[in-house]
Amino acid sequence: MNRIIISFLFLFSTLASKGLDPLFSQHFSAPIYLNPAFAGYDGCSRISTSYRIQWPHVSGGIHTFNHSYDQYIKKLGGGLALNYQYDNISNGVLKAHSFSGIYAPGFRLFDKKLLVSPAIEVGWARRSIDWGKVIFGDQIDPVTGTLSETSEVYSGKLYSDYIDLNAGLLISHHKFVYGVAIHHLTEPKLSLLGDSKVKLKLSFHFSYVGEISEKFKLSPSLVIIQQGVTTIFDPSISF
Repeated sequence: MNRIIISFLFLFSTLASKGLDPLFSQHFSAPIYLNPAFAGYDGCSRISTSYRIQWPHVSGGIHTFNHSYDQYIKKLGGGLALNYQYDNISNGVLKAHSFSGIYAPGFRLFDKKLLVSPAIEVGWARRSIDWGKVIFGDQIDPVTGTLSETSEVYSGKLYSDYIDLNAGLLISHHKFVYGVAIHHLTEPKLSLLGDSKVKLKLSFHFSYVGEISEKFKLSPSLVIIQQGVTTIFDPSISF
């Protein structure tokens, strides 16, 4: 029964929210996901992996995995990155894959004291449903709870593909880092049924790295994300 609840809650919540992105609690541990302009920012090769589970105490849940690789390429004058994300909802009833490539050139201004790095990200995504794992009400015996065949028939595609475009801008000056990212510029169609779209997402972030001593650093940060009717303010501090 838990699987039924998860599957249909996700379907209805997706239609209601018109495709809101998953959020990770540690934004700067998934820098490419937060802002594609972070590609190559560290100047060396970097691999980032994040995992998120929604409703962990309910069987199935919503599992999200995000993996990225980025590196600064001197000959290109900027960073390149690859980002892959996988969502598994209710033990595979619904799945989503997305893969993207990023280029973020860096420009040093004012005697190289100011770094300005714009970025463009082009990606492909697929969302699919496993019809054989969906359980409908007419399958459940109200007395015994046993399952039988369903009379529901669906003859359409069991997946949807779309191209996704994102952009970002990063500004770094001394110990301050500012950034803005715009995801889903074209608001691509998301739903297998209906006209649900992935809503445009705006992300703003600010961070500062202060040195208290040679071995102790203090870094306050603020991330603001707005997508659809949802706005999130996430201040944090790290030592």
